[in-house]
Amino acid sequence: MSETVRFIDQSGAKPGAMDLWPAIVIPKETIDAEIERLASLPRPVNGRRRSIIAHPRAERGNGLATGIQVALDVLLPGERTVPYRQNSTQVNFVIRGRGHSIVGGKRFEVNLFDVWNTPSMHIYWHGNDSKDIQVRLTYSNAALLEQMNIHYVEENPPPIEPVKHEEQSEEDKRRRVSPYGTIKLDDEGACLMPYEVLINPPAVESKALHWPWEQVKHHLDKLQALGKDYLSKAARAFAKDGVPLKILVVPALPHDPQARLESIALLRSKGIDAVLPFRTMLADLVKETQVNRNYQKSDLLQIIRILKNYDFFKGPQLELFKTRRKKR
Repeated sequence: MSETVRFIDQSGAKPGAMDLWPAIVIPKETIDAEIERLASLPRPVNGRRRSIIAHPRAERGNGLATGIQVALDVLLPGERTVPYRQNSTQVNFVIRGRGHSIVGGKRFEVNLFDVWNTPSMHIYWHGNDSKDIQVRLTYSNAALLEQMNIHYVEENPPPIEPVKHEEQSEEDKRRRVSPYGTIKLDDEGACLMPYEVLINPPAVESKALHWPWEQVKHHLDKLQALGKDYLSKAARAFAKDGVPLKILVVPALPHDPQARLESIALLRSKGIDAVLPFRTMLADLVKETQVNRNYQKSDLLQIIRILKNYDFFKGPQLELFKTRRKKR
């Protein structure tokens, strides 16, 4: 009997209620006990002493949240893991000890409270060259990928060799590039993408980065040195009666008045105090960007500065988007 698709009739069906997982607290004592248990085990063949911290509601993916997997990793002095490669991305935190990590050929010397990331498909391994136990928390989107049945994990992967491409003639190169590029259909953002771009989009490099706690703390201390005046300004902007507001950033709210009111009522019922549209954020960025300042650490601000300098934004309100004409 051959398998076939099912048609599930949803005619007139109302949206189902969200099934939110309740928040849970994991006591320090519980984590410490699991660290000691992992440290007492014989060294695994792959060197990975690991426990996944799963929510009681978790099923496939073993997430601490529905799409986030959290692991507790332990290395004894002198131990290291074998190399791994996977399509999930990771953020790593040292909560005890120190050591090093090799990510995509880059070596990070990691210490207590340091943070670093492991991009997708980068070969990585971890080592403990200290005299104390090294303990890490590893956050990843593995739970989401496993629920989608697309999580790929490889142990001891072979070294990556450069892909050899056949040399193309100038005629082939011209034929593979659309002479029209991306075709803009209207001012709202509808476009036609050339097939050549669709099947071979520009690659965006995901880099392995390291946030050493010593440097992070230095900058946090500078903010703290600003004193109560700085904190009071933040409280006035993002708090009500001393309680921080829950602010949700959204692409936009519905234009229809009734749909807008229903959306706001739904968000309020979920505990949201305020909504900040992208348009407002972008407009504020444009307003505050100075044309006579060099933003060399921010490509976005540099682009805005150049566009603003050459009057590509409307004044005096500096509108980012074309204002719709009112219907008569």
